[in-house]
Amino acid sequence: MQIYNQKKDSYIQAWDLYDPHKRYNTEYDNRPLDYFDDRVTKARKNLVINKCDIKNSFDYGCGMKPFHYNQETGESLCKGLWDKYVPKFQKFDSQAFFNSSTLLLFDVIEHFYDPQSFLLTLPQKCVIMTLPIFPEKLNNLEQLDGWKHYKRGEHLLYTTEDGIIDIIEESGWELDYLGYDECPPRENIASIVIRRK
Repeated sequence: MQIYNQKKDSYIQAWDLYDPHKRYNTEYDNRPLDYFDDRVTKARKNLVINKCDIKNSFDYGCGMKPFHYNQETGESLCKGLWDKYVPKFQKFDSQAFFNSSTLLLFDVIEHFYDPQSFLLTLPQKCVIMTLPIFPEKLNNLEQLDGWKHYKRGEHLLYTTEDGIIDIIEESGWELDYLGYDECPPRENIASIVIRRK
């Protein structure tokens, strides 16, 4: 694995000959059972409702169990990116994306090659995200061996709390909230709210 950006004790961005045509052993196919726990769905919904206008939000991830989708009624509280489980999301709605005031990035940003550039260019005023946080100082990739969230070739960003705060601030945002709302049942997953400076 090749490191292309690193800040001592803070974060590592790695590139592992990612092949966009290869089907990785992804979270979408093999999510742990704790992901399906209703506590995760409730934690996400509560965070979004408390921190922004959910009806003016855009879910950039959607995942396997979007927190805002009601399977019984087929209704969603907000728009979202393509999702094979939600027929109305099967086409990217660029107008909804650019008109939204909040972007939701649940389990998304750790997959981006360059999260700083992505955050720099966003039109939204608020971002709510979850991502894995390495629980100690991070200086080399060997430290990640055996860690639950080490997914070579899939996760490209490995960070501590200080590291993600650095990335946020370097990208022109301010930290509004950092907590561990989805833990338990999940482990080492931070819930973060950032706002434009």
